[in-house]
Amino acid sequence: MGDRGFSCLGIAALRHASDDRGELSAQEDLIIQGSVEGSITHTQSLTVGTDGTMKGDIRARVIVVDGKVEGDLYATVEQYSSQKRLAYVHFRNVSGKVPHYHETFIDDGDIDMLRILAILHRNQFDGVLIPDHSPQMACAAPWHAGMAHTLGFMKAAIMAIERGLLPEANTGFHRAHEQEMALEKPRRAN
Repeated sequence: MGDRGFSCLGIAALRHASDDRGELSAQEDLIIQGSVEGSITHTQSLTVGTDGTMKGDIRARVIVVDGKVEGDLYATVEQYSSQKRLAYVHFRNVSGKVPHYHETFIDDGDIDMLRILAILHRNQFDGVLIPDHSPQMACAAPWHAGMAHTLGFMKAAIMAIERGLLPEANTGFHRAHEQEMALEKPRRAN
């Protein structure tokens, strides 16, 4: 295991962590440039540097990943969205792990983007979803075509979740929306 080096942007620096696994809590901005296994709860910015590897869950005010992180992304989205601590989400998908990954179309990567949207909906996320990078397409307007695909996916997924058409979305649906939909059905029948 060896050097599980933390270096810190703030006052203190932990350069050699023991081989023990566990939890770390800190107050300063941190950069991980070694291997860390366990969970980190952090009140400031945490960066997993290009040489950094993190295996576990991260909770921090700001998380920047330039290296590799293996953890429960869905639990992290659940935690921060339920606490109303997300203002915007860059929405993109990838296949593979750093440094051997590539951007994919929104519906074709390793992340279940419908599940992410369902979590955000269940927690009444009212921030901004920003469509992010997509693969280049071979056409006259490749950026626009990739963006149109991503926006179409996002809009259709949000509509399906809001209408209760996705099984997971049904479990976390807003009661007010369910009641509204139930009231609208009899009126349409008349």
